[in-house]
Amino acid sequence: MENLKKEQFKKLIALNIFTLTVLLVIAAAALGIKYINSRLPHWLYIPYCLTHDLFHLYCPFCGCTRAGLALLRLDVAGSFAANPTVILFCFEYLVYNAVAAVFIFKGKKIPELKRWGIATGIFFILFFAVRNILMIFFGFDTLGELVGFWR
Repeated sequence: MENLKKEQFKKLIALNIFTLTVLLVIAAAALGIKYINSRLPHWLYIPYCLTHDLFHLYCPFCGCTRAGLALLRLDVAGSFAANPTVILFCFEYLVYNAVAAVFIFKGKKIPELKRWGIATGIFFILFFAVRNILMIFFGFDTLGELVGFWR
């Protein structure tokens, strides 16, 4: 029983380290692109988001950097306005870790992430559709960057 708890705890720690590493790499890449773009001539501009720059639509991740920075300032409303998926991810992350901790202490295997991933993927697809429909047809643009293109 103790071996199962130790294995599950190690698995949870590894999952958290992996998740935080991926987030740090994404943040470093975004900051790196921003730094490079500030040093290059305009014609060598590296696009942050192809969906945004080519199609004038918001991808599900547009505004995540602003939302994450707002959340670090404890500005939940600003974070939600920039991109609610950041708050959803933080909520899911905390709930999954709490559920996994309860499972470990009860001596059970931690739940697999497959269903959580599928639900999150469906949310991202719906968010992409609703966010762009609201912007194109109703002029509702919380980031205020693309509504002028569609009006």
